[in-house]
Amino acid sequence: MYQAQIFLVSNSASATPAACAIPTATPSATATASATPTATATPGASSVSPANLKFRPQRVGTTSRARFLKVANDGAVTEIFTAILPSGDFAQSNTCAASLAAMNSCTVSVTFKPTAGGERTGNLPLRDDALNSPQVVDLSGKGARR
Repeated sequence: MYQAQIFLVSNSASATPAACAIPTATPSATATASATPTATATPGASSVSPANLKFRPQRVGTTSRARFLKVANDGAVTEIFTAILPSGDFAQSNTCAASLAAMNSCTVSVTFKPTAGGERTGNLPLRDDALNSPQVVDLSGKGARR
């Protein structure tokens, strides 16, 4: 529905007044909003196997052959990794990238390079957005002098 408003239009003092109608809207309905709840996927739990790696004796200052860990995302959403950092005399490389899609797995390769003789220990925490983060793998090996 429109209502007419009349305005006086004049450019000079001697002009004859004229009227024009400008329509303006009048609201006639009220909007209502409704929402349907939706499920939001949350990160699941990932698994790492095996839970520990024990390396054979390794000559001090030399690098062992790689041992492998399988990281599996058994959840329904992609997992985002924030860190995979071993401690001690251990190093890693992996095929996991920054994320792991649902129902997929990747591989972490771990090597041992002892800096001294005797028992050497460390761990490998895998930090991600899974509910059970971090997943920690215990690492051990023995540094050999000869």
